[in-house]
Amino acid sequence: MKSPFYSVKVTGTGFCPECCEERPIYRRRLHHGTQAMLTAMTLGFWGPLWIEMWLKSRRLPWKCEKCRWPVAEPAPKVAPWEGGSLLAISRLFGQRKKRRRGTIRS
Repeated sequence: MKSPFYSVKVTGTGFCPECCEERPIYRRRLHHGTQAMLTAMTLGFWGPLWIEMWLKSRRLPWKCEKCRWPVAEPAPKVAPWEGGSLLAISRLFGQRKKRRRGTIRS
């Protein structure tokens, strides 16, 4: 049964040690809309519980989508122009074909 408190799903990609390959991974997060509604309905009494649940949810592990095995955090996504890699930049703009020296164009 899915909990209404942890209904937001954060996704990424990471290496799964059980599957031995790169897989989509996920981690459950709090649904803050539900928490805000409960805090308003209970006139603020739910607020401390919300904070406690939020702190606990930050420690939930990332899991593989296929086998549900806990995995390490995903690698941060770096844009090709931020990495400074010439290869990444050439892939971004498309590689140009190099002409050999000494060839005659017809």
